[in-house]
Amino acid sequence: MIKWIIGNPYLALCAGMGIIIVWAGSLVWVAIWRGDEVRQMVEGQWKDAYIEASNRYTEKIIETEGMYRAVENKRAEDARDNSIKAKQEAIANAKRYETIIAGITAGTIKLRDPYAASGNQASGIRLPEAGADTSGADGGTTGELSGRLSGFLFAQAERADDKVILLNQCIRQLKADRAAY
Repeated sequence: MIKWIIGNPYLALCAGMGIIIVWAGSLVWVAIWRGDEVRQMVEGQWKDAYIEASNRYTEKIIETEGMYRAVENKRAEDARDNSIKAKQEAIANAKRYETIIAGITAGTIKLRDPYAASGNQASGIRLPEAGADTSGADGGTTGELSGRLSGFLFAQAERADDKVILLNQCIRQLKADRAAY
């Protein structure tokens, strides 16, 4: 039979072509079979790499979030402590001024203008002419200020001290914020 195939060139060509087609078909079948396996392997590697990268990023996010939460908590504690300190200062300031105002009201504390009695022009007050009445609203020639004026001045000083306390609170908060970074 082989002589008959070899003797007939068309038949030999068809047999060769058949062998090549079978061989190519087996290569295609192996490629499909192995390709599916390779595809699954590559997809598995990609999935594993994706999961690993996702886990790394998640850990970084959790770590960064924890760091920022710690900074946020520290800043909140600093702000709370700063607020408590400012309230304590304001209460102490109010008590101090209440004591002073009570003394002015009772007449135990008196304010004086040190330049009024001496005639020093640095105070900006002009002395009366000779022979003029020197018993003015400031308590006479001693330079003593009235209780009402003294109370007003101390009330203004208390308001100014309250503003200083608020400014000091702001400064402490700014320093704490800058220290956090």
